[in-house]
Amino acid sequence: MHSAAPVLTGLTALPGSGQVKLAWNATADASTYNLKVSTLSGPPYTTLATGLTAASYTSAALTNGTT
Repeated sequence: MHSAAPVLTGLTALPGSGQVKLAWNATADASTYNLKVSTLSGPPYTTLATGLTAASYTSAALTNGTT
């Protein structure tokens, strides 16, 4: 049986030209993070990164003006 994923808190996004820096509060129950994004308010999601050990990530090569 799988336990529920810990809930992330404190997510912030700092935009830049063609990039965004994401940061969140580290979760004691998580040893790694998988980052998924969507241009919608729900699925489908695209995996951006897996196995992140830090509570932050900078995504580059983005299109300015895309939500």
